[in-house]
Amino acid sequence: QDFNAPLAYDFDADHLMWYQRIPTDEEYVDLTKGWQGISVPFTAELVTTNEKGEITHFYSGSDESHNSTTKKGHEYWLRQLTDGETMTLKPETTGTLEANFHYPAAAAGDNKTVGNTFLWDYYYKNEKVHDQKDKNSDTYLEYRQYYNSERTYNNYPLLSAAMPYIIGLPGKTYYEFDLSGNFEAENTAVPITKIGKQILSFVSNKREHIDVSDKEIEEAETTVTYSGQKYTFKPSYMNEMLTAGTNSYTLKPEFDSNNDGVTDCSVFDKVPASGEATAVSAFRPYFTGPTPASARQFVAQRIAFGGTNGEMYDGPESALGGLEIYVKDHRIITTSHLKEAVVISIVNVGGISLANYVLQPGETVETRVQNTGVYIVNKKKVFVK
Repeated sequence: QDFNAPLAYDFDADHLMWYQRIPTDEEYVDLTKGWQGISVPFTAELVTTNEKGEITHFYSGSDESHNSTTKKGHEYWLRQLTDGETMTLKPETTGTLEANFHYPAAAAGDNKTVGNTFLWDYYYKNEKVHDQKDKNSDTYLEYRQYYNSERTYNNYPLLSAAMPYIIGLPGKTYYEFDLSGNFEAENTAVPITKIGKQILSFVSNKREHIDVSDKEIEEAETTVTYSGQKYTFKPSYMNEMLTAGTNSYTLKPEFDSNNDGVTDCSVFDKVPASGEATAVSAFRPYFTGPTPASARQFVAQRIAFGGTNGEMYDGPESALGGLEIYVKDHRIITTSHLKEAVVISIVNVGGISLANYVLQPGETVETRVQNTGVYIVNKKKVFVK
């Protein structure tokens, strides 16, 4: 439903404001696709689900794995733009810009205490099967410090009023962190093995101050540039219709970036040049772009996500099975969560072999790659830049 406050007001000591969302089936993160946008007219003191309880997001001050730089200890992703940053042209494209969406910065002095023990009670408490290691070579029992008792996250930044974000909710790729209702566990501490799709609730404090909507939306707009042209990431509390032909960009949780018939990422896609207007639901931010001075002036066709340190999609640390393949700092990294050894083959798009080796259960192998480009790792396409 639409929301617009023409006057500022305050809730009293007995009331608060909240917003609920049930994502579509496409709006759950599967590595690089499934992202969605959010902007709400209050600071969310609590983000929670109907069965799995309170969840928290990764931020710049999140703890790191004992054995890697991957962040851990949280259940979903939140990313935002920094005003004034410059976008770049995405490699091997002619019309796609890449904007760096960063973790929220640590908020000095703002600590967040969480008492949700669901993951421990439901999964990790079964110590007979969860003494194995996860994808970061940490054992499940090491998560005791996060999930079996109350814990405090230091300098935790809350989801702020009006700020336009992209938000990533784990799908079944992330096992017990799944919020989509599609993951079915094999080993749990309780007999129930499947949990349904979760309803997300974003909840303010009592006595919350609500500002004039038009004013705070304008103040929260975030502008980034490319070649001197401005692109603005706009919060929105209203259901809107973006007219065809305007330089506006709406988030598509699934997009075919290689035009090969496979959806493999999320992007903000330019509204069509003609036809019907494009709908944007309330509380979902979108981009507006420049009006070109001439037909020859560059205007992006889409805006893709980039991230700090080249690692946009790190996240929940669990992986109970399968083969993990990803790229970081000109290295192709493979980690096995299989019970048997597997042969790894890395080739370039020309079919020339870069590496062949046997990956043992629980083992991680990093292969240094000198040249930027697309590589095939056991039939999975990865891009090294």
